[in-house]
Order: sequence, then C-alpha cells, then structure tokens
Amino acid sequence: ALTPAQAKALTATQIDKLESVDILALQPATIAALTTTAFAKLNSAAFASMSAEQISKITTGQIATMSVDQLSKIGADQAVGFNAAQLAKLTSTQVAALPIIAINNLTPANVGKLNLTGTNFDAAHIAALSDEAIPYLTASSIQIGGLNATQVGALKASQIEAMKPATFAGFVTSTTALTAGAALPTTADKLNALTTTAAQSITPAQINALGTVKMEYLNQ
Repeated sequence: ALTPAQAKALTATQIDKLESVDILALQPATIAALTTTAFAKLNSAAFASMSAEQISKITTGQIATMSVDQLSKIGADQAVGFNAAQLAKLTSTQVAALPIIAINNLTPANVGKLNLTGTNFDAAHIAALSDEAIPYLTASSIQIGGLNATQVGALKASQIEAMKPATFAGFVTSTTALTAGAALPTTADKLNALTTTAAQSITPAQINALGTVKMEYLNQ
C-alpha cells in the first residue's frame, strides 16, 4: 500500500489512471496526503464506496476541489464521515450536488454549515431538511437570508416551527417601511411564498423577532 509520503508525490496524471478499487485500498491518511490537484482527479465512482473514515480525512483544501460528479456519488454511509470544517468549504454549487440521502445523513449541526443558496438546491432539497437540523440554520445570506421564494415555499410547517426566531427574521433583511404604491420588496415575496399551513405555524416568538416594521411585509 502507498504510504502518505508516496501518495504526496503522485501527479494528477498518475491519479487519473487509478481504478476505483485502487483508490478504495488507500489508507485514510494516504488520501489526506494527496495534493489538491491530484485529489481532484480521483475517479468519481470511488466516492460511492469510500469508508466514512476515508471521507473524514479529506482535507479542507481537497474538498474545495471536489467536482459535482464526485459529490453526486456520496451516499449515506459516506456522508456521516464529513465534519463541519469540510462542509463549510463547499460552495452552493457543490452542496446542491450532494444527493438528498447524503444531506439527510449529515449530523444536524453539520447541516448548519452548508451553503443552501445554490439555484440547484431546489424545493426537494429544502423540504428534505430534517426538523432536527433546522435549529442549526442561521439568518445569514448563505442560508435562510439567501433563500429565494421558490425555496421558501418548500418549507414545511414543522420546519418553520423548529426555526429559531432570530433565524426566521432572516427572511426579511430590510427594515425600510413600505410606502404607498411601492413595489413589494424581495423579502416580502419570500414571506408570502410560505404555504398557508407553514404561515399558520409561525410562532409568537418569530413574529416578535420580525418587529413592527418587518411585520408589514408579512401582511402584504
């Protein structure tokens, strides 16, 4: 078996020649020793059979180079190996490439590290987020604050109920009062994209978090 020192010397061209069975035989520490350029050339199919330990040793530099095809092969068994530092490095495009079954097998706290705003992170992805993961989401622009109306419309009542008030307030980022005849701000469109059932599940604490001015958006 290759040692970490030997793996570090492998070029992208050499890695590109490895079959899946060869990659799966690599020790976790050996995978971590690959250069980012070499790692990016790993056979995509191999990721479907990697162990959670192998996944856990992927460096933050390596994970940033993972292709959509590589990420699309991640399954439930592999997903449990990811850690927060790795997931925080994924772009919205990369996150959207993860199968729903993989996202559902991340720990709730690790879901809170994902960039959920990619256009390909669709309604099905949003609806699949567990109620246990929702409290770990934030109002930031890469999570609740960055969702579009279609994504917001996919949120279920139980997800809204599980959301922290400060996070819920992220649906409305502007505190500018509406003027007569003015077009609805994007944030108003987001709140109004909630289904009737989801809107009815908004808690008193979440309403208080909106504040008087932001409440105007909910009423439009």
